[in-house]
This record gives sequence, C-alpha cells and structure tokens, in this order.
Amino acid sequence: MKFVVIFFVILVLALLAAASIGYWIERPIVLDTSVDITVAPGDGTHEIAIKLDSAGLIHSQRAFRWTARWRQIDRHLRPGRYRFEGRLRLSDVLGILHDGRAVTVAVTIPEGWTIARIAPYLASELGVSVDSFLTLTKDQDLLTEWAPG
Repeated sequence: MKFVVIFFVILVLALLAAASIGYWIERPIVLDTSVDITVAPGDGTHEIAIKLDSAGLIHSQRAFRWTARWRQIDRHLRPGRYRFEGRLRLSDVLGILHDGRAVTVAVTIPEGWTIARIAPYLASELGVSVDSFLTLTKDQDLLTEWAPG
C-alpha cells in the first residue's frame, strides 16, 4: 500500500512538472507593434532562434529549438520575410514559419529602368542584397525558366 501511495505522489508531481514546463514554453507574447523577421535560405533553427529572440518573439532559444525538433519541423521551416503581430505563442510562431506564411510585397518597376537601377530599388523595398540580385540576373537557367519567349 505504501508503494502505491508513493507511486501516485511521484506520478502527480511528474504531471505537475510537465504541465508547468508546457505552460512556460507556451506563454504568450503580446506585441504592441508588428515585428518583421527575415529567414534566409539555409538558416537553421539556431539562426532563426537568435533572430526571434533578439526581436522579442520567443522566451527561450533552447525551447524554440527543442519544440521544433519535438514536432519534427526543425528542418522544414521556410525562408522568407515574416510579419508577427498581436498575441503569439511559441506554437503560433512555429506554425507561421513551417507553413511559410511570409509577407507578400508588391513592387512596381517603371518601364525603361535598367538592371543597375532596379537592383538598389529592390534592395530597399525587399531587403535583398544588390549583389545577389545582380548575380541572379546573369543566371541563364533562371532566365530560361522565367523569362518570356
């Protein structure tokens, strides 16, 4: 009988500990203003966690990485520019990054602009590097795939 009581006490303590950890990980963050984060291609959970933590979007980098791994999405977070606003839990942040719900930005390039003039414009509007854009304009495979006719 004494063994059963001790077992149930330990079980209840373990369940309380697990619930406390779950609550701590999922504590919401309330943002007064929107926060934009850019996840670059090749960024892993370590780099993404640093960006999210420095922007105040997560409570713990380690909890972010562990939760992503536990949910088996740590290798499936998509690159892009993301906007976070309102009340967010860690699971919300992970869901946005996993689903690839990135911000869509519309740009208009006036007729007659040269690539040299377009590059800095896109750098300022989209946050892409001028060098990356200029390199892509010379990529024959990309041009063949996307250029009309």
